[in-house]
Amino acid sequence: MAFGSQLVATIVLVGGLILVHEFGHFMWAKIFGVKVLRFSMGFGPKLFGFRRGETEYVLAAIPLGGFVKMLGEDHGEPLSPEDEKRAFHKQPLWKRFVIVFAGPAMNLVFPVVAFFFVFLGHTELRAASVGVVLPGRPAARAGLAPGDRIVSVDGVATPSFPEVQDVIKASAGKRLALGVERHGRRLQRPLYAVPRRAVVPMAFGVKQTHGRLDFVAAHPMPIVSVEADSPAAAAGMRTFDLVTHLDGEVVARRVDLERRLGTARGDPLRIDFLRPERVDAGFAEIAVFRPGLARVIPDGSAEGARTGLGNAEMIAWHVPDGSPEWRAGLRPGDEILSLDGRRLGLWTYELRDHLSKNGDRERTLGYRRAGAAVTLRFRMETRDDPDELGQTGRRYLFRTRNLAIDAPDELVPNEHLLAYAARQSIRKTGEVLEFLSVMIVRLFQGRVSFRTVGGPLTLYDVAGRAAEGGASDFLFTMALVSLNLALVNLLPIPVLDGGHLFFFLCEAVLRRPVSLRTREVASMVGLSLILLLMIFVFKNDFERFGPAIVSFFERLVS
Repeated sequence: MAFGSQLVATIVLVGGLILVHEFGHFMWAKIFGVKVLRFSMGFGPKLFGFRRGETEYVLAAIPLGGFVKMLGEDHGEPLSPEDEKRAFHKQPLWKRFVIVFAGPAMNLVFPVVAFFFVFLGHTELRAASVGVVLPGRPAARAGLAPGDRIVSVDGVATPSFPEVQDVIKASAGKRLALGVERHGRRLQRPLYAVPRRAVVPMAFGVKQTHGRLDFVAAHPMPIVSVEADSPAAAAGMRTFDLVTHLDGEVVARRVDLERRLGTARGDPLRIDFLRPERVDAGFAEIAVFRPGLARVIPDGSAEGARTGLGNAEMIAWHVPDGSPEWRAGLRPGDEILSLDGRRLGLWTYELRDHLSKNGDRERTLGYRRAGAAVTLRFRMETRDDPDELGQTGRRYLFRTRNLAIDAPDELVPNEHLLAYAARQSIRKTGEVLEFLSVMIVRLFQGRVSFRTVGGPLTLYDVAGRAAEGGASDFLFTMALVSLNLALVNLLPIPVLDGGHLFFFLCEAVLRRPVSLRTREVASMVGLSLILLLMIFVFKNDFERFGPAIVSFFERLVS
């Protein structure tokens, strides 16, 4: 993004949030009849200004904040009898509290509005379709199967997956009646399921409790395995071929291919497919798909005749040289059957999930190669990596991959767009607020590195990236920064809103204002802390963007 455009994006983002914050103070001061002398966007020398009524509106040179100056904030300021009633410090304690709190409060309210407009763009949602059902879990016990569509929960229509998901999350341990459509027909009776209570680990050690039925909405594409000496093998098909058409009809999902093959008779099947070929691109290994065509004649003429086409879900596509599993003997094309004696049928939701538990101990992997069952033992590769927040954690790596691609989402119109946007905006604001609150606590606990804290250059970079993503991304970013601004302002540091609120609370407890001398000393300490923080974040910014800054000035000079 060009420097000028990125600068404009930063000014709009920062200026917009300053305006929201200061307008909160300004609005409630006006509501309570307090005289506002100046409304300033920015600090330092005045660039532009005008007076309307009793208030001067100013645009200042340093766009790193703003302020609302009210009558009576300067101690010792002479006041006329008429003005005394309108001075800030003469207001009842609760009014002063509301006026000061209104700034951060506006930064808490703004994200709800911003997220609302972001979610208004979700005019279509993923259909409430069942793609993968985890065996032995609530969805499987209830009788849900891949390809089913959930059309209602407890009699309430739920055409989209997010609507179903919201109900399930909030219903741990509660019996739900699921209205289900199967093969295009509504089942006469509902399926009954009880979401299990799942504790979900979040960032910084936070845990949330959700209800889960354990099914996935995403549908795998029909990537097949091919049995040796089968009709499919004889027709030239190979394991990992991606079927695209069957007898001229599009086949987009694995479940659709399985259903069609399950009713196949002895008639020849015309199968169009794409065959993957591994290509080393230098920075990564990728798969290039080349088209192919096969004429498969199933064995026998009865319904369900054998073709030799199966599911490639558990077949290893890539086993990196030198990985623990390679050294133990695993090779591409091996079909993984079990882990530590536990039978497996799903790569991501069973194999990887089970590997992540007790990752530091020796594991036993059962697999099949050329029809023979084999067992190997290995220990997972471990690595201590810092995350984007500076926290170091141990990772257990199973670098073998299968070849799995999700089919494009089936979308349905968002029939309850306004209600959906309102609900999701409140939910997202709460989630981000919790995340940022815990992050700030962890910063002061020393559990999150202060190197993660950014300053103006970080904000400049974030604003530019958000602007490149369009209006929705920009609003989303403004909401995140607004919540951050609200929480920082509420910290009990003098010169910040939180410091003033703290003094008000002390006044409420002591039944008298905190002494002027105490407030002056506290303000000096608070200002020193803010200056130290600014130096620190500038240091972080220059460490993060130093090379880019040097390169920019080199280009200007040349």
